[in-house]
Amino acid sequence: MWRSNRPSSDPTDSQHLHRSRRSLIGGALIGGGGLAAGALLSAPPAVAAPPSWKRFGVEHPGGEPDETQIQRALDAARDADGGHVNVGPGVWRIHNQHLRIYANTRLTLAPGTVLLRTGALTAMLSNGPRDGSDTTTEGYDGPGNIIVEGGVWDFNAREVPRPGWGLVFGHAANIVVQNMEILDVSEWHAIEYNAIFNGVIDSCTTVGSIERPSAAWNQEAVSIDLAWPGLQPFGAADYTQSKMIRITNNYCSGWPTFAGDHSGYTGSSHEQFIIANNTMEDLSYWGVSIRNVNGAVITGNTMHNVGGGIWVRPHDDPNYDNHRANNGIVVADNVVDTTTRDEGIRVRGIVSDDLGDGRIYGSSVTGNVVRNAELTGIVVRWAPEAQVSNNTVLGSKRHGVEVLDSPASVVSANYVRDLHQHGIAVTGGDGHQVSGNSIANAGRSGTGAGIHFARATTANVQGNKITSVSPRPAHAISSDADAADLFYTNNDVRGGYADTPFDLNGDGHTDTPGNLT
Repeated sequence: MWRSNRPSSDPTDSQHLHRSRRSLIGGALIGGGGLAAGALLSAPPAVAAPPSWKRFGVEHPGGEPDETQIQRALDAARDADGGHVNVGPGVWRIHNQHLRIYANTRLTLAPGTVLLRTGALTAMLSNGPRDGSDTTTEGYDGPGNIIVEGGVWDFNAREVPRPGWGLVFGHAANIVVQNMEILDVSEWHAIEYNAIFNGVIDSCTTVGSIERPSAAWNQEAVSIDLAWPGLQPFGAADYTQSKMIRITNNYCSGWPTFAGDHSGYTGSSHEQFIIANNTMEDLSYWGVSIRNVNGAVITGNTMHNVGGGIWVRPHDDPNYDNHRANNGIVVADNVVDTTTRDEGIRVRGIVSDDLGDGRIYGSSVTGNVVRNAELTGIVVRWAPEAQVSNNTVLGSKRHGVEVLDSPASVVSANYVRDLHQHGIAVTGGDGHQVSGNSIANAGRSGTGAGIHFARATTANVQGNKITSVSPRPAHAISSDADAADLFYTNNDVRGGYADTPFDLNGDGHTDTPGNLT
């Protein structure tokens, strides 16, 4: 019999982590002895079921069968302590109960297979009960080592509007969902991983949803969550987080948000998410929205006509205890083309006297392209030592790049053009490096500058190129009265202002010969 070693209820135990990363399904899930990020992104999501697993075929009998025969095969795989269930083409109704999949099982739907939800069920498939009978499964100890793949999963919300999930997994390790199409889901999520260790969602299509009447921004097609009381699909509400998750090569349209997580917790964080190479369009809220994650990489995604592009934040809900800081965020090489509601990219921590430190430390926002942002192209706030570099912002109704309350940030080698207000806006914090940026056509609304500082101190501003067609902004580089000790040199602002090249209010500013005006 094939098994993988999953972590104990203490997922931070290094011995368990090492074993589980080496013993995943054929070694093809995330990890395998310290793979680099590039290897993670290029590794195949899964391989064939182990040879020791029995095969169970389910042929379509004709007519309009319900889920009974498929469930019998899944039960047989359970009784055999592992099995590969293959379902033949045709339309199968999911009517009386959701499909229940057990540990060590691969479920494959052949091309031409459609599962159609016709009963008022809250899930089409789960690895646990949906009747409230399991309140004790903890950590990652539920049924795991599961692959589900293929077919069309039609939630059929227009005919059966009760909210629910397409597929939902809880309290488990080693889960793969791949190569399927999920349609027409009402209010909840197409796929949810809740308290999952080592999960992959690859090459899936999620199209169409009925938007919930309130808080629709947190209605993700692909949702990653923790076992928060009332949110876990089954098992204990023990706050187990999800760790080592890959969401890759998927397509999403007609949802509020494509992928992310929306529940925070003071005591722990999600860990190690990779959201890469996905395509999304026509979303009313966010492409990717993650909350309270350490070590997240969001890269290579393409978004068109979305409410907002990418939103990264800590645990920041004042209704649930203190804030929690996060670290190690990379947002790189994404394309966000036209936002209708929010920023192209938002990395935003939070700090308060009452609830403490919710900053995001050590973030990197690099190599992204943002076009036609409804608000600012890229905004970073309460994110010390953030690096915002080599990005392109082409058109925004506010600023090109904005950095707020993020000391020691590096804003370098960005190209921004056609901004309603400032090209680059730096507010608060000290020790900033603003260098090598190219800014064209700032202040298109009649206010703004190429680069503007407010409440910022000891910034090094050099080697920037600022230019504009008419009407030009009044000043190329400016600051308010609360800015201090700015050092600016070797900036080329020829043709980048209408009145004076520099309008630096505040005290202690220094320039040297070398600025070209």
